[in-house]
Amino acid sequence: MLVDGRSLFDLDRKARARLIQPVFQDPFASLNPRRRIKDIVALPLAAQGTFSRGEIERRVGGILERVGLSAAMGERMPAQLSGGQRQRAAIARALVLEPRIVICDEPTSALDVSVQAQILNLLADLRRDLGLTYLFISHNLAVVEHVASEVAVMYLGRFVERNETDALFRNPRHPYTQALLESVLTPEPGKGVPDIGLGEAMPDPSNIPPGCRFNPRCRIAVERCRHETPTPMVRPPAGMVECHLA
Repeated sequence: MLVDGRSLFDLDRKARARLIQPVFQDPFASLNPRRRIKDIVALPLAAQGTFSRGEIERRVGGILERVGLSAAMGERMPAQLSGGQRQRAAIARALVLEPRIVICDEPTSALDVSVQAQILNLLADLRRDLGLTYLFISHNLAVVEHVASEVAVMYLGRFVERNETDALFRNPRHPYTQALLESVLTPEPGKGVPDIGLGEAMPDPSNIPPGCRFNPRCRIAVERCRHETPTPMVRPPAGMVECHLA
């Protein structure tokens, strides 16, 4: 893994922490229930061992305010906050070291829909104000379309398609990407659940099929797909796709 051309394995653990921080899916599970919010947010700074007590207090207070939490909330325990407030605290903990990259692992899926919008808007504001790069992992296609500038679609551990967001949603090229977009439920009554033609058998990650790993569920697979692994094709501006027939 390279960041700015440097291997992450060339950096020590503290240097990697200064560069990359995570925001996890469930803020109640990822926050220590026995510590105050301000102490949780301060932990990344304390772990570095290079910040004075005054600098830690200044940074913690500043980042709590930046994510919309008051100083009084910093004195509370996680159980005393709402789900959205807890996720704001988790975001503050990720940003207090001023990293360049934030890995967001389904950061809104555990929240109510109304709160999801608040957190997504907060993440967008922070990205703009702090010059952040997000690696945003989500199954919610509406969220992906809203937040991402580039999308990579994964199937059984491989990128099968990658492109700029508008291009991928407008013209998906891989059969799996097409099926994902067709699976989005419509609010129109009576439409029911769409049949996207993938069958009922779920893939087994411990038993990867030969050839294209999507071929057992693919609607357009041919004999070649069952025996020959496709090579990723990169054709700007069409992005990357891993499919013999794309």
